[in-house]
Amino acid sequence: MEVEFRLPDLGEGVAEAEIVEWHVAVGEELSADDPLVDVQTDKAIVSIPSPYTGKVVGLGAEEEEMVAVGAVLVTVETADAAVGAAPEAATEAVSPTQPPPASPSPSPAREGALASPAIRRLARERGIELESIAGSGPKGRIQESDLGTTPAADLPPGGPASARPSAAPLSGRTLPLRGSRRLVAEAMSEAWRTIPHITDLREVEVSNLLEARRLLKARLESRGEAEAAQALTVFALLATIVAGVVSRHPAVNATVDLQQRQITYHDRVDLNVAVSTPQGLLAPVVRAADTLSMSGIARELQRLGTAARDGTLAASDLTRGTVTASNYGSLGSPSGTTIIQPGQTAIVGFGRAVEKPVVRGGAIVVGSVMQVHCSGDHRAMDGLELQAFTAELAATVENPALLLAERD
Repeated sequence: MEVEFRLPDLGEGVAEAEIVEWHVAVGEELSADDPLVDVQTDKAIVSIPSPYTGKVVGLGAEEEEMVAVGAVLVTVETADAAVGAAPEAATEAVSPTQPPPASPSPSPAREGALASPAIRRLARERGIELESIAGSGPKGRIQESDLGTTPAADLPPGGPASARPSAAPLSGRTLPLRGSRRLVAEAMSEAWRTIPHITDLREVEVSNLLEARRLLKARLESRGEAEAAQALTVFALLATIVAGVVSRHPAVNATVDLQQRQITYHDRVDLNVAVSTPQGLLAPVVRAADTLSMSGIARELQRLGTAARDGTLAASDLTRGTVTASNYGSLGSPSGTTIIQPGQTAIVGFGRAVEKPVVRGGAIVVGSVMQVHCSGDHRAMDGLELQAFTAELAATVENPALLLAERD
């Protein structure tokens, strides 16, 4: 019999998800718990396993399509006559607010060719007939590497259709706004539209900070704590300083709710840290950063950074924090601007340290200088409050010994 598996309720108020990658294709046999599909919500990328054993007879959407919770993901032909309903996670899903997306359009492959929609799309772009390909994957599944082995003689005359110039003049290309780029675009549009930003930019001398890191790494290495020493980056020290200073300035660790006409001052610092990944910008959260030691923050930053780049962050790692720190200096930029995340009232950005002349003890010497950029929500604070926060932050970055000693 044929059974339908619908997009389950993924929690956290998620109403829809984007299809990132199918791990099955029409005509393919699968077993319960086999990887079925990766979907992206506004929280994270979630891998969904198959609840059934059987043959895939239909997919409810193509990759890059949005699917509502409760919409059909996949239809499976199963020999188990007792199977009549989806698993509990699916039966609890709410009904879709719109009709399920249409089934994928036909591909150049025959029905029996085992290939994901992404491979089918790539084959169409290259003008390759999948029926001529011997798949090297499990059960003869066609992989991307298999397409590269296709002889040129098998391609249509003149090469792939996608490579042929159009008769009409080209004016560019239009791509759907999908995945992490869509989420960032929506969040930043909301922030710029609704949050009146005020800013404070300062240059700080970070020679003491860099020397403190060198000494602390040496101490950890002497203790045989090589992994902890490796995790102790400059940003780990900066994040420790941010968490400590934020805890003393309630207005920069708050949420403004105009509908309820109230401001919530949070009793702990959940620090979002911006991470650049191949999928786009992510901002995982260091929970209760104001209570962690410097080494604890360093280890958590290392874990979150690795998970973000590997695509293995849990949804709980991405749930909104209370304030954000961005280290665009790690990308080589000495300066930049910062946009506050919706639901927060402040963001701190750190640039790359550069050598500049500085005055030290009445003499001009070469020092390491870093720009610190703070943006605040003018609804929650005035310029004086932002300046007080930025001044303490800058002073602590320049002279970190006291705070770091207290937090270690």
